[in-house]
Amino acid sequence: MAADRQHENICADSSIRGEDFAMAKLFETIRAECALAGVTLVASRDERDRAKYIVSRRALTRELSSLDSVRAWLRTVTGGQCGN
Repeated sequence: MAADRQHENICADSSIRGEDFAMAKLFETIRAECALAGVTLVASRDERDRAKYIVSRRALTRELSSLDSVRAWLRTVTGGQCGN
């Protein structure tokens, strides 16, 4: 949940520019795509402080290492209907 708040804070802070803002916007876009497909997306960090993304749909949960991986997984589980 703290990672969700972190991304919300990045999006809400108008002083953030450049790469951080673009990454936060991309995350929020993909999270919205996931929500439309009934998928929960949570951003987190591993023990080496690398980004990781947890996706869940029904009883299926996966840990993915990039937002590109999240989009590819989303296309797979929705039959290409989302995550384009």
